[in-house]
Amino acid sequence: MREKYAVPAFNVYNIETINAVTQAAEELESPLILALSPATVRHIGMRLIATLVRDISWRSTVPVALHLDHGHDPEFIRQCIQAGFDSVMIDESTEDIATNIRNTREIVNQARGRGNVAVEAELGCVGGFNVATNTLISDDWLTDPDAVAGFVSKTGIDCLAVAIGTQHGPYRTTPKLDIERLRKIRQQVRIPLVLHGASGLLDRQIKEVIEAGISKINIATELKIAFTDAVRKYLMVHTSESDMRWYLQAGQKAVNEVAKQKIKLFGSAGKSRSV
Repeated sequence: MREKYAVPAFNVYNIETINAVTQAAEELESPLILALSPATVRHIGMRLIATLVRDISWRSTVPVALHLDHGHDPEFIRQCIQAGFDSVMIDESTEDIATNIRNTREIVNQARGRGNVAVEAELGCVGGFNVATNTLISDDWLTDPDAVAGFVSKTGIDCLAVAIGTQHGPYRTTPKLDIERLRKIRQQVRIPLVLHGASGLLDRQIKEVIEAGISKINIATELKIAFTDAVRKYLMVHTSESDMRWYLQAGQKAVNEVAKQKIKLFGSAGKSRSV
């Protein structure tokens, strides 16, 4: 917040994507957040992913945090807290604000009981389709700056995800971001602000949101696309290849390159020395 850069929160899906973004962060000396959706945690296995990432954080040369992205089920979030996640997100953004406050506060209380576990919540609703709640988000479900201070005070959260015109998934056209709304939100609270739905934004838009107050940026879709495209290209060339280590390495390399680009763009390169 003081130095006007954003910490990258890269969504990871397997050992290759974990290695790819961790190596990128180490090479560029950037702090790093490894984000996993509930579906990914279930896919890998909660105890396995917690153990795996703990091992990476022990031997990493940069600060690494394990984060649950878009948790909806309170019991599942509690299990992630118990498993050793460094931070969790409770996403009650499709609920009314009173329900959002009440349910978020319960998770905050549980996190405090485990010590230094951070909690992120969302006020307003980032665009796109919310799979967990089967909800198509309206374009006007943006964060109300006048509601922010009360929400943060009543919930006790550590980070706030804001809706300013981004959406999850790929964009068909470049989104129009409400930067003035973001500036007003920044003036209301002093906790870090988070931008979801950043894959596909123009570089100038990324720089603009950081300057206006964003301190954490989530990237998922661009990593998935890079990984899949690289594996597909490799198999089209090496049609008889059956050793998955080779084509998965192609995907890992592609994700590594995207991660390095984002770290440089976010301004977090070299910042691990000050964390």
